Amino acid sequence: MNIEHETNNLLNDFTKSANGLFEISSRYIKIFEQGTYGCAIAKPSKRIKNSLAIDREVLVVVTTFKDQQQRTIKFLLQEIHEYLGRLETTLVVVLHKDRDGNSKLKNWGRDSGLSVLPLLEGESIESTAALEKSLCIELYSHDPFDVTGPVSDDANFFGRRDEAIDLARKLQKGQIRSCLGIRKIGKTSILNRVLHEIKTAHDCICIMVDCSRDDIWQLNAAQLLESIAQTTEIARVNNLNYSKLAVTCNNNPIPDSRKILETSLGLSNKTIILVFDEIDYITPGSPTNNSWKSEFNIFWRNLRAVYQESARENNKFSVLVAGVSAHWFSIESIDGIENSVLAFIPEEYLSPMPLGASIAMLKRLGKSAGLHFDDESAEKIAKATGNMPY
Repeated sequence: MNIEHETNNLLNDFTKSANGLFEISSRYIKIFEQGTYGCAIAKPSKRIKNSLAIDREVLVVVTTFKDQQQRTIKFLLQEIHEYLGRLETTLVVVLHKDRDGNSKLKNWGRDSGLSVLPLLEGESIESTAALEKSLCIELYSHDPFDVTGPVSDDANFFGRRDEAIDLARKLQKGQIRSCLGIRKIGKTSILNRVLHEIKTAHDCICIMVDCSRDDIWQLNAAQLLESIAQTTEIARVNNLNYSKLAVTCNNNPIPDSRKILETSLGLSNKTIILVFDEIDYITPGSPTNNSWKSEFNIFWRNLRAVYQESARENNKFSVLVAGVSAHWFSIESIDGIENSVLAFIPEEYLSPMPLGASIAMLKRLGKSAGLHFDDESAEKIAKATGNMPY
């Protein structure tokens, strides 16, 4: 049996079992990257519309591959784009023959902003009831939140794109900024988006200091300054626009470490942007290293001196701080010593999203989780959460 005939047979099986659930308005065979795909445009019944929280036609794709590849996702995205808004843009049904294909298709789809409902040939389409059951199982077992890390892609990045672009521009000019707020409200996501904007639109060197790393919060002030200096020099020599902190554990005195950093900054003809994430790990309130009760003031007093000297020499040097609290940047003294970072780091908490962005976020994530929010409901939730509906 040739591939096209086999594909048509699978399309026929789906069409038969979809009776009463979907109305097939058109179907066709297409070749993409040397693979054969069967496609059907399926108009959902009222019950299916409510069950899947959709209001447009759905793309159904049939493949006969025994081993699914990521090109299937590329094909799905291409077909949705070509229909110019006629199809659901975030939900696709894929009927396939790969025994391990369900998890692969769902994971790859999620990475591209698609909820793929995979159906393995056989029992899933042997009857209308079986098809409906299979679709619902795949929809409600799909957890769009099983990866809870930061996002930066446009499909999942809501409401703060302009804010990220503006922050990137300010850092390009040699400013000190901060991004503070309670956990899980999007700090690292906006930080990653800022870094993306800087790397793609500005000619800078970004040094990332993730203070939650064990090898970073274990450092003292002098070691951290020298690590920043050496990482900056490596990035400059190798023409890198982004580097994560390379740790050095030398025991040079703090004045020597400061001078090494000043020298490294002076050799660069690009803006150096120093980014601290999870800054709370290297403050006097550190949950992991009590020595930062004394090292905190030492570090920031010398980094402030480096920044001021860079400004006098017309070297652009920026600092971005992300963390939970501005407490240790706003008190006047620490253990009776003047707080050297007071007024150096601005107290900037992550702002609420625009109402429209909050509503869009709730509706999109709700749909992914099998929930339907109308505009009025989403607006009430957005307002009740201060436009931070995380």
